[in-house]
Amino acid sequence: MLAVLFIFSASLSLRAQTTGFNQTGAGPYDYNDTNNWVGGVINGVWDSSLTLTNTQITTFAADTTLTTGLTFNYAGGFSETLRGTNANRALTLGGDILVNTASASRVITLGSTTANQGLSVDLGGTGRTFDVRGTIGAASSIRSLTFANNVSNGSLTLQGGGVVNMNSTNTLSSMTLKGVSWAHGNLAGDTTISGALTID
Repeated sequence: MLAVLFIFSASLSLRAQTTGFNQTGAGPYDYNDTNNWVGGVINGVWDSSLTLTNTQITTFAADTTLTTGLTFNYAGGFSETLRGTNANRALTLGGDILVNTASASRVITLGSTTANQGLSVDLGGTGRTFDVRGTIGAASSIRSLTFANNVSNGSLTLQGGGVVNMNSTNTLSSMTLKGVSWAHGNLAGDTTISGALTID
């Protein structure tokens, strides 16, 4: 009996989450609360060992500058939204964004059109890559990344085969589209690109 319990315990530890966001439910959860991260380390990763059990909301109660990008590799059949709380907020990226969830049809949303829940994205004055994995033309394999509020202060490369939706006014120094579907809401305002628009 003791040997069986030991083996079961060992198998659980092999599957235990070792990094990233550690909340599985709906939330809302505060991004900047270290209790919501494995080992108290905020690293911007929703790891493949995390399985969401509900559509999740993660909030920012203050303007935040990240030292990392954002990586969404989690499992489970639910989508993720990051938004402001108690006022519109600004998020400055310290790296790229990857959307490669276990489910091929997840939606990652940054921001909101609801009052005091906006989350604008600052690219940090440099080039960023938004890599959204999917297969164009295969509806069951389309992951998407949606921005409800403005994206600015840098250049963008959009790649991966998925969908990027930009539904606000954006100001970019350049943009490169590499095998993605890019959509911009007609009523959302303009995306201004001061330099090159490259379709690769």
